Amino acid sequence: MTKIKQFIKYPIVQIILFSLIVTWLLPLAFHWLAVAKVIRIAVLFIAVNMLVAIALGIYLANRHFAIWWLLIFPLLFAAIIFLMYGRYGYWFAGTYLILSYLAYSMRKSVLSVAK
Repeated sequence: MTKIKQFIKYPIVQIILFSLIVTWLLPLAFHWLAVAKVIRIAVLFIAVNMLVAIALGIYLANRHFAIWWLLIFPLLFAAIIFLMYGRYGYWFAGTYLILSYLAYSMRKSVLSVAK
């Protein structure tokens, strides 16, 4: 159990687990709750995931992580879309990457000015 707790403390593991929860478990929960597909796409893919992408960009900038860390969430999302959903989802992965990058770069510029 101690090794699991130490493993979860790594930032990359936290980001991957958080991304898995948002991209795999939330849509699965909405499916189990029998939420209509249109509502599921609107709420999860448009609202929740876009907010997560922005929050992830800000989080990574605050922690001074390299910019390539921004790829984890969109790539994981694209992989899950490939396995579980339709082809329309690939456009969302690009949108999440752009939003994460914008949030990351804007936060980095604020942090550099504040110094």
